[in-house]
Amino acid sequence: MRRLKKVLENSKNIYNLIRLFGYEKLLDKLDFKKLNILYLEVINRLNLLNLKEKSENSSDSSNLINEALEDTIFYLKNRRGGATLS
Repeated sequence: MRRLKKVLENSKNIYNLIRLFGYEKLLDKLDFKKLNILYLEVINRLNLLNLKEKSENSSDSSNLINEALEDTIFYLKNRRGGATLS
């Protein structure tokens, strides 16, 4: 799974290089949008596996909750439609 993550990270880097150097014809050779979706799915799966491993090895449920909420972003918006805080 980690090898797949690395390959998909490399595809993102290749996409950025293609755009940087203006080789637009190469963008049609691969579906970089799908590769990015696959990359996000691999990241989510690895995070889930890590969380599962930690939950099996953790006796303290507060640590488990903290791990689950670590990457969660909370947005607060006031009732008058003011600025959003994160």
